Amino acid sequence: MPKTLKLRNEAGENDFFKKEDKEPQIDLGRLTKLVEYPELARKASAEGVVVVRVFINSEGDATKVTVEHSDNSLLNEAAINAVKKYGKMHPAYLDGKPVESWVSIPIRFRLASGKSLSTKDYLNVVKRVLGFLLFKN
Repeated sequence: MPKTLKLRNEAGENDFFKKEDKEPQIDLGRLTKLVEYPELARKASAEGVVVVRVFINSEGDATKVTVEHSDNSLLNEAAINAVKKYGKMHPAYLDGKPVESWVSIPIRFRLASGKSLSTKDYLNVVKRVLGFLLFKN
């Protein structure tokens, strides 16, 4: 089942849905499989989280993708490319109809060898990043 991510409007503000409304959905497991680790980042042992901000139109296409936060700029292009390769996403619904919306998606980069974050530490980083992004204005 795809994980639901926090919706943000074009101005980056939180949007709140009525109970019957549906936030956009992205399968993070599927997205992670589309990430190609950049060779330069691999050689530099670069790891971290890139939060991409994605505009999803009412048809489920990602029409705009930008980096909202990055632990390492060597990872940015790979995160953007993974979102672009994802294909159709599940758009948000308002009053039972698909609508366009923005969503922030954290993408974790971790090398198989060497030190890396545990899942618990990763979730703490994501919470801190998203908390910062929600309250930075």
